[in-house]
Amino acid sequence: MKVYRAKKGELIEVTGEEVGVFANGDAYLVDAGMNIYIWLGEKCSVDEKFLSARSASILDAERAGKAKITTFHQGEESQEFLDNFGGKIELIAEDTPTLFKPVEVEEYAAKMYHVRREPGTTMDKTEVKLLDTPSKSALHSDDVYIVDGWEEIYVWQGKSANVAEKVTASRVARSISGRRGRGRVVVITEGDEPSKFFELLD
Repeated sequence: MKVYRAKKGELIEVTGEEVGVFANGDAYLVDAGMNIYIWLGEKCSVDEKFLSARSASILDAERAGKAKITTFHQGEESQEFLDNFGGKIELIAEDTPTLFKPVEVEEYAAKMYHVRREPGTTMDKTEVKLLDTPSKSALHSDDVYIVDGWEEIYVWQGKSANVAEKVTASRVARSISGRRGRGRVVVITEGDEPSKFFELLD
């Protein structure tokens, strides 16, 4: 498990005796593998909330969207969350910069998912696969693709795509947006793409 503190526009890793100590003026990201927690102090700033949420979404994307992201406001922590710190946390009302080391936050890289169903199979057999690299050459008229560009989540529908693929892609895109708490889902059709869509592809 790793704990990070969002403070003045930076994500700082918390180490040593400071693990389990939470300042009410900051936001925190707790990376517990497939469980990712966001803790918001009562006096944390908007940019700290955004940084912690954005970083949690990046971690989730690295885990193929299978991680569970849970957000807690100060005083509303679940027992499951507290158990990561021996059953309780310590609250402080001021900054304590000791034992913190800077962690670089990478720019969010667009993600591309291929949504396809084998002919003759049912809707629940529709496959959603994360591609290695978002690429224009990967687009095929028979299928549907999701291109997650953070601010916009595009659902690209090929001219010959079937209904099952369209429905599944829209559901997955809305799920990504819902977990993150941001990201506008935009459905586009082959041949009617905005320029911003292609800017996300190699």
